Amino acid sequence: MSKQGKRAYSISFNNGFEMLRVSVIERACKDYIKALKANNRYTIVDCERFFKSPEFRLYSDIDGKVFLSKCKEKVKKWKS
Repeated sequence: MSKQGKRAYSISFNNGFEMLRVSVIERACKDYIKALKANNRYTIVDCERFFKSPEFRLYSDIDGKVFLSKCKEKVKKWKS
C-alpha cells in the first residue's frame, strides 16, 4: 500500500472511531432522557452506571456526573 493509501486509511479509521464515540454517547443520552421521562428505573440505573463508569471515559472527556446532571436539568425543564 502506498503512503497515500495508508494515510487515507488512517484518516478514515480515526474519523470512524470518532463517529462511533459520538454515537454511543448520543444514544446513551437519548435512552437516559427517555427513561427519566417514563420513570423507567431499570434503564435509569443502567445508564447512570455507564455514565459513572471508567468505560465512559473511553468515549468522552466529559465528567459523567456533570453529564447526568445536565440530562436531568433538560428533563426538568421539559416537565415544567
